[in-house]
Amino acid sequence: TLQLSLSLSTLDMTGNYIGDHGGAAVVRGVTKSGSLQTLNLSDNQLAIRTAGALAHTLAHDHAPSFTSLDISWNHLRPADSRDVLKALASNATLKTLSLAWNGIGSAPREHRGDPPAAGKGGTSPQQPKSPQNKSPRSPGGGGEGGGSGLAGESLVHLLKTNKTLTDLDVSNCRLGESICRDLAKALRDSPTLQFVQLDGNRLKDEAAHILRELKERMVSGTLQKFSMARVAFDASRLVLDFDPNNPTGHYILDLADPKQRAVCLAMVAESISRGEDIIRNERLNGSRTSLSLEMLKEGWTPPDTGTFEADVIAYVRGLGLRP
Repeated sequence: TLQLSLSLSTLDMTGNYIGDHGGAAVVRGVTKSGSLQTLNLSDNQLAIRTAGALAHTLAHDHAPSFTSLDISWNHLRPADSRDVLKALASNATLKTLSLAWNGIGSAPREHRGDPPAAGKGGTSPQQPKSPQNKSPRSPGGGGEGGGSGLAGESLVHLLKTNKTLTDLDVSNCRLGESICRDLAKALRDSPTLQFVQLDGNRLKDEAAHILRELKERMVSGTLQKFSMARVAFDASRLVLDFDPNNPTGHYILDLADPKQRAVCLAMVAESISRGEDIIRNERLNGSRTSLSLEMLKEGWTPPDTGTFEADVIAYVRGLGLRP
């Protein structure tokens, strides 16, 4: 149906949990849709298959003329993000890109005590609340090395070569301090960029290079707005409480500790209460696991010992940069 559509201009499938196979099928379906300009696949548990389909579609001679692409809040790893970014470097139509809460850069995996950046990917002006005592880990990240550096290099290359991009959201993408100098130069030299969101990346002191270039662009009038909240982290802080009215954050819990186990149980109860899959990127004793809402409703409980690590994502959508 998507392939036959000659009039569809916007396809928004946000939060439908279509999965990686479903995402790849959607991307393949829009390949021949000459009218589609806005594609939003945010929050659908997309990963390597969808990234591959996107990279192939965007590199095709008859690629859709996307002006807006939102694949934020998914499970893209650095290598997946790299392929998409490489394909977009020479794209001649894209204006808005959101990759927020996916893996691009690299960062160490110790706990951070800073609160998460405000901001869900997208283009509407709304933003989520920012918890004051929990820190997120961007989904899809990795350790140092692997595809991380190459994905960061592809982001830099995109900014240097793309001639149409105006809005970029790479908040909470595990960008690390090693990329800051190159990224600062690319942001300085990008000919069209107007809105930039870099919240929640582990840029530390090296963020000063980026901040200087973006401020100079603001003063010169070549940049309209940017956001760099929560770019330094203090690993020494570990504040553990759970506010059901504002649960978003990254949690690392010792299940043998009664208080920390209670936090895990509170997450489960809140997910069931909301009827939403708000617990993401789960790790039990360091191994990836997956807790669906159905499993929680059937009575899943954490073990008595071990470490449980997860992102809790309960948000109001919106990039929040444009007025």
